[in-house]
Amino acid sequence: MAIVKTNITKLEVPRLDTRNKKIQVKIYTDTHSPFEKSLTLTNSETITKQILNETKENVKINTVPEEDSIFSRNVTVTIENDEKSEKKISFFISKLIEKTNKLKSTTEPYDYMKLYNEINDIHILKI
Repeated sequence: MAIVKTNITKLEVPRLDTRNKKIQVKIYTDTHSPFEKSLTLTNSETITKQILNETKENVKINTVPEEDSIFSRNVTVTIENDEKSEKKISFFISKLIEKTNKLKSTTEPYDYMKLYNEINDIHILKI
């Protein structure tokens, strides 16, 4: 059994659809090239788990060549500083959800644009 260690170095949100509560997340790791995932803004813990699981799956797929599919079953991917990364990602996502929800209830044009700009400014998380 092979053990592959990786680290999530950065999360980027290139697209945020506030109306439909959808985000496009670009996930950077220290072992492989970045990949993108579309997610629905529901619950920060659920989204965090999805990001961590997708990262593990992506690293696993990119580590073992397709010809060696027998060995791919025996690859375990671990994320270093898993708890620290999970807390930071969860906090980052919860802020996005909070501000997106606030945006929907804002009626004043100035406050709406101010909040909209704040949401667009928090699109990168370095871990």
